[in-house]
Amino acid sequence: MAKKIDDTRMSWTATLLALPSIGVFFFADMLGYGLAWQGAAPDFAKLTPAAIRLDASGRLLIIAAALLGFGIFYLIVLRFLADLRDEFGPKTRRWLLGWYTGGVLLGGLWVWFGWMQIPVQDQLGKGFLRDALAQFGAASGAAPGTLLDNFLLLWIGNRFALMLAAGIVVTGGVSALVDPIARLDVAETRAFLFHQRRRLRTYVNAAATLLVVGLLFQIAWMRWPLVLLDSGTAAMLVRQIDASVALTGVTGSVVIALFAVPASTILAARAAALPPVTDDEPNARLFDAGLLSSVSKILVVLAPTLAGLAPSVIDIIGRLPTT
Repeated sequence: MAKKIDDTRMSWTATLLALPSIGVFFFADMLGYGLAWQGAAPDFAKLTPAAIRLDASGRLLIIAAALLGFGIFYLIVLRFLADLRDEFGPKTRRWLLGWYTGGVLLGGLWVWFGWMQIPVQDQLGKGFLRDALAQFGAASGAAPGTLLDNFLLLWIGNRFALMLAAGIVVTGGVSALVDPIARLDVAETRAFLFHQRRRLRTYVNAAATLLVVGLLFQIAWMRWPLVLLDSGTAAMLVRQIDASVALTGVTGSVVIALFAVPASTILAARAAALPPVTDDEPNARLFDAGLLSSVSKILVVLAPTLAGLAPSVIDIIGRLPTT
């Protein structure tokens, strides 16, 4: 049953901490669209039986990555709904949902605008994906355009799921900065802050997982048509794909850092203002040590960047001479 009494409130300052993270998504996409390469697509090689088999495996990888993304999205939504029910009263709940709804509307316009600027089928070259999927579809006996239409539906669904879930993790993360309305004693305040730090950690971890899974989907679909290219052309296009994935990964890390670091710093400052914790208090060691070590926190924030750079590292290792 949803909480009916407002015992916490969100300040304007805390709420506005969500804006930089959302803004980075827009800014990175605008730079990507403005500076994106939009040249002609490379010529395709002959579709061999081996390439047909690789096409089949590429489709399965895309489906697997998409299903994983939708699963993560579903779990994030469930967690956010549980928080709205259990953590906040009606006024704070409406406040958070209002801001989230506004962000979703802007995000929808963002996805539409990006599509109008550079359709997904043109991101690797004008008409590249369309022509590649036409060959794949013809080889598998599909009606013309069917494979492309099905892929675009999957891509749009994945994009919107990512957008909705990203808004949730940012909103949920900054909601850890709620203030109690009633006056709490020191022990209650410490327990309250400890609980909010756990909530923040949950949303930060969810954000990192979401963005890494989104990268897997991007890698899967971008590398799918490479089987139609000769080895030299494919190697050049792989570098473009790796750079695109690296940009997405860096963007994800910046998004996480822009809401997680300020929120964590504010909670730490509030905790530091309390009297020193004693060893006999519940969760004393956990509270003093933090919920994650410094190295773990850095790795969580950098997870999308590391995942984005992984394909480039693997490609470089694969080109090293062997003895």
